[in-house]
Amino acid sequence: LFQMASYAMYPQAWTLVLGGALVGYMTDTLALKIMFAPIQPIKVLGRNIQGLFLKRQNEVSGDFGSFVSNEILNPSSLWDALLTGPRRDGFLDKVTDALLVELPDSLLDMSSASIRNRIRNELSDIADKGVSEFASDTSFTEPTYQYVGEQLALESNIRDAMASLPSSKFERVLHPVFEQDEAILIAVGSILGGLVGLAQAVVG
Repeated sequence: LFQMASYAMYPQAWTLVLGGALVGYMTDTLALKIMFAPIQPIKVLGRNIQGLFLKRQNEVSGDFGSFVSNEILNPSSLWDALLTGPRRDGFLDKVTDALLVELPDSLLDMSSASIRNRIRNELSDIADKGVSEFASDTSFTEPTYQYVGEQLALESNIRDAMASLPSSKFERVLHPVFEQDEAILIAVGSILGGLVGLAQAVVG
């Protein structure tokens, strides 16, 4: 209606393009707004009005828990972080410490500081080679996926934790996920609206 009214007042091709872009902008902005606002339910004409994601907090919490556990923190990605990613150095230290514990206390007690450091370095090299071999063959890690997933129970823990949050905290946990891309989504909506207006001008 806005686009039609604008074209009726100014029957120019640019009116359709600009009107389409404005409609796309307003539509996407409104759609993103009603996902999270209002945070607390308010009564309007006898009906409770609340942000769509907040109104469906239990369902959204389940979907979010499923997404995080399956796409971000799944057992495969956790193993990758430990074996080849940013957690590798810390993991190697833990493996080296575990190997040191297996050595007789008398051996370490009788050794000088330089010898103990040399022993640790040797064990660290062994741990590094073992972890590299472990990382190169997924047949070592794949059998653990189900066990790791069951023990961590990320999906159910995330779902339950988010479902129990007050609406205000739930909004602050979830909204930032979308805030990063809101400007892009609105810009894309504006561009598409403008292209539709352009197509109307060409056809017209």
